[in-house]
Formats: sequence, structure tokens, C-alpha cells
Amino acid sequence: MKKEQPENAESMRIYEVGYSLIPTLPEEKLSETVLGIKSAIEEKRGVLISEDFPKMKALAYTLSKTSAGRREHFTHAYFGWMKFELSRDEVTSLKEKLQNDPLIVRLILIETVRENTLATLRTPLIRKTEEPKKDMPKQEVSQEELDKSIEKLVGDAKTEA
Repeated sequence: MKKEQPENAESMRIYEVGYSLIPTLPEEKLSETVLGIKSAIEEKRGVLISEDFPKMKALAYTLSKTSAGRREHFTHAYFGWMKFELSRDEVTSLKEKLQNDPLIVRLILIETVRENTLATLRTPLIRKTEEPKKDMPKQEVSQEELDKSIEKLVGDAKTEA
């Protein structure tokens, strides 16, 4: 069954909004605030694709927000994001609405792609070490011989320095 496309499907674009919420927001109000952001997108006939629920993060620099005539400074914030499909005509009014939300300290709204764009941590390359040759017999070394070898190496290192 094919998903029905809106009349202006050619003007639909994929966007992502990253937002920082004030850190003084009680955790029990966090879900309600996220639902408010989703509602703002849906009011503009946007379709949510994916999201990451906000988590408290230390900020790289202090953010300021003026609210009710008071300027507040924040060093931490709840950071979350949502990816959605929205008409190009509606994106400006959505951004203005979100910027006027007193609980949002900062936001960024960009056009992106539908595919998953999360950065993944890469596994570091492991250097292949040379394996010992199997046909070499193992030699037993006494503690005394080992101590002499260490003393010789330490002595050589001292003379080089």
C-alpha cells in the first residue's frame, strides 16, 4: 500500500531541529515540553521522522536567554533533536514559533536528508603484530639471566643519555 503524498509533495523538505532547553526545567515537565515542540511541527502539517529525547549536557560556552525582562545565563542545558518533513513554506513560521518559546535557550534548524545521519564511533585500527614463528622452540630463562639482561639494558640506556 502506497503512502499518500500531499498535494505539494515537491515543496516538502526534510529538516532537523536541534534545541537546548533551560536546565531549570523540572524533569517531569520535560516530556510535556518535547510534546509541545512536536505539536508545533504537526500544526504546520509536518511529519516526524526521528528524534532523540533531550539529555542534560554541559555546554561548551555560556548561553544567555532574556525572559520576562530578566537575562539568565546557562552552562548546562537539555539537548535534543527532531528530524521531520515539512513544507518549505512553513519552515520560517515554525522557526519563529520555536524561537519565541521561553523554555528553549537556543535552536538550530537545518535542511538535511532522510537517511540516518548519526555519527558513529569508529573502531580504531589495530596493527597486526608479527606472530612468533611456530617452529622456534621456547627457551627457558632463569631469573638471574633476566636480571642481568635488564641491568645491561638500563646501563646501555644511561650511557646513551
